[in-house]
Amino acid sequence: MKKIQAYQCAYCSKASASAGAMAQHEAKCKHNPNNLHKVCIGYHKWGFECKDTGVMMYSYHAEKSSVDLKGLVRMPLKCEHNKYMSDDEQAKRFNV
Repeated sequence: MKKIQAYQCAYCSKASASAGAMAQHEAKCKHNPNNLHKVCIGYHKWGFECKDTGVMMYSYHAEKSSVDLKGLVRMPLKCEHNKYMSDDEQAKRFNV
């Protein structure tokens, strides 16, 4: 048996021997509070359209792909227009 140094995600239990790989994971981790969006939008391929403002947005999930996100705004974590789902409803729906 060999002892190694590992880095663990601050938001979930994933671990890696590479600090750089773990930093990339943490930025996109679904448990990272900076990635927990309030959802009040409709889905369109890689983007989402706000039902109240019509602004096209993308979720942090799209950042994991090589999709062109030009013209889209990153979905805000809190939305003043969100009136469709309570926090409990969102947690249940999105397994947060």
